[in-house]
Amino acid sequence: MTLSSFLKKFWPRKIKLQLILGVALVHAFLMTFFILDLVYKERQFLIDQKRNLTYSLSKTIASNTTEWYLSKNINGLQEIISSQMVHQDLDYAMIFDLQGHILAHTDPKRIGKYLTNIKLFPRDKNDPVSIEDDHRKIDIATPIRLNGQTLGWVRVAIKTNNLNNNIYQITLEGLTYTLFAIIFGSIIAYFLGNNLTRKIRQVVEATKKINLRKKQMLFPQVEESEIGELMSNFNNMESKLHQQYQINSEYLKQIESLAFNDSLTGLHNREFLVKQLSKTLKKSAKNRNYSAILFLDIDKFKQLNDSYGHEIGDLLLKNIAKRLKSLIRNEAYIFRFGSDEFVLLYENVGDTFETATEKAKYLAYKIHARLAETYELDELHYKTSVSIGINVFHNQEKTDSDQIIKKADIALYASKEAGRNRITVFENAMESKVKNELILEEGLEKAIENNELFWVIQPQIDMQTQRVIGGEVLLRWRFNDQLISPSDFIPLAEDSLTIIPISNWLFSSVFQFIKQQNLDESISISLNLSPKHFLDNDLIEFIKIQLKHHQINPGQIKMEITEGVFFDNYDRALFVLKKLKKLGLKISLDDFGTGFSSLSYLKNLPIDQLKIDKSFIDELPVNEKPAAIVKTIIDLTKNLSINVIAEGIEDQNQVDFLIENNCHYCQGFYYSKPLSHEAFIDYIAIHNKS
Repeated sequence: MTLSSFLKKFWPRKIKLQLILGVALVHAFLMTFFILDLVYKERQFLIDQKRNLTYSLSKTIASNTTEWYLSKNINGLQEIISSQMVHQDLDYAMIFDLQGHILAHTDPKRIGKYLTNIKLFPRDKNDPVSIEDDHRKIDIATPIRLNGQTLGWVRVAIKTNNLNNNIYQITLEGLTYTLFAIIFGSIIAYFLGNNLTRKIRQVVEATKKINLRKKQMLFPQVEESEIGELMSNFNNMESKLHQQYQINSEYLKQIESLAFNDSLTGLHNREFLVKQLSKTLKKSAKNRNYSAILFLDIDKFKQLNDSYGHEIGDLLLKNIAKRLKSLIRNEAYIFRFGSDEFVLLYENVGDTFETATEKAKYLAYKIHARLAETYELDELHYKTSVSIGINVFHNQEKTDSDQIIKKADIALYASKEAGRNRITVFENAMESKVKNELILEEGLEKAIENNELFWVIQPQIDMQTQRVIGGEVLLRWRFNDQLISPSDFIPLAEDSLTIIPISNWLFSSVFQFIKQQNLDESISISLNLSPKHFLDNDLIEFIKIQLKHHQINPGQIKMEITEGVFFDNYDRALFVLKKLKKLGLKISLDDFGTGFSSLSYLKNLPIDQLKIDKSFIDELPVNEKPAAIVKTIIDLTKNLSINVIAEGIEDQNQVDFLIENNCHYCQGFYYSKPLSHEAFIDYIAIHNKS
């Protein structure tokens, strides 16, 4: 807990208590500081006294023992030492020669023994030596000198630990004075604070009575003082606020209507949803019932707007709002959340999660069926569908409005991802999936910068000659020391449009590889071109610049596209294909047979190759239907003079079937897995020997 949060939590709110507490704390701090300083100085003074006494004793003994020391009169030396025991704090005193032999000691048992630390007392030492100086004792040794020579040593130790009694007494007295100062200061602060806050309380009580609906005087009598002037100002302010209140009341009603209602449909809006959800959570905390959020999204609403204009789109939204009102009535709250999004708040659905979920789903099915009926939009007869996400909740989960809406939105996303026109109930696994996708999306944005992307290449083989005719470049991503599956990150790159810079990096890297390896022009390299990148306005210019920069033959590059590029805008897709062909690149239609493109316009596409999807190859040759489809595709390419290649080859039976039916080119694990750049070059060298 920080100091500011601690004060905010425990500091009193009332001014009088703040004044008393403030005075008490100031007195306590100042007196404590004073006592600590006093105790420290007193202790230092007493220790200095003991130190001076020790020095004095040792010098006196040293000067008085010279004659006795020279005459080796041990009894005389012991008598001098024994006479020092009159000092109350003496720990010990001794006389010893230069070899550490103790000649006299206050403890007679020590006489005749030797000191172990004799090195502390050198022969040429003139000044006293401090052996120990701390909170326990002061130990000083003074040399016995004669004619500039050291004959022996006198050592005296005085105890200092008994100083604590004096210090304790001083501290106790200081604390008594401190307590007295705090009490006396607090009493004075109490009377001062009581006198000051009495008038402030009058202002507080008067302001509590302010009612802007009624005009009144807060203070009938105003005294001449600063508080009195404040009271007079309050009277004037209350009068003006009352006038302004009357003016603003009407404006507030209009603002509230605009703030919480959608002007197009007349439904409540997103802001009112958040407000109402807070109330629902409070009710749920009391009755413990479950509630539900239904998140609706109109399928393909953008296409309606783009095709028929916003007026028709707005008309559809109004009709949907009317149908929801007539269907729901008072059963739930209805909100317009966004452009083509609606939210229903269904309160007190049930007392168990299962019951609430079933009721919410039943309501969703009713909505689903009602909104699917034909709309009359001016002269347009229009049918649409709706995707719905459901989140069942109660307050015991300790959640908030944003989380509740977010979970319903995640369930809606799951409905749309599954193909739209569906109803999905939120599950925790959905949230984990969305969070993981967000992490991957953020990682993709820095994947190039962090050198996490790399590419491999799978050889394409002529099954009759076993020679390498080319290779398909496949993107890989190593993120946080894990290899992420292309099926996981490619769709995310498509949705976030990071596929464009990633593809640009990939194309440039492959072009550079072809140039550096001086790859034989009979070897073609296939690059997958995503639908988003395919329709990017800068694609043609980028490829033109890269071809010129790396000086490679455009005929070596084969752009693989899927049938999905034709779904939204066939004319635009045809235009881009012709531009790519004009640059000299080859075009391959990937995953042929899995989409829904019409064969009627296949003859108009400037493509060089069809690639038979792996899903058909897997069941060859045992399954008759896939075998018939493959034969049909091969015959179609032959009639259209288009090359054909099969992907996903895994055994010899598949190879035999394809060769027998005049499909000679393939790729798959039967021949080779995707290889590194160097391994691909080695693979060509082995299989394409002249």
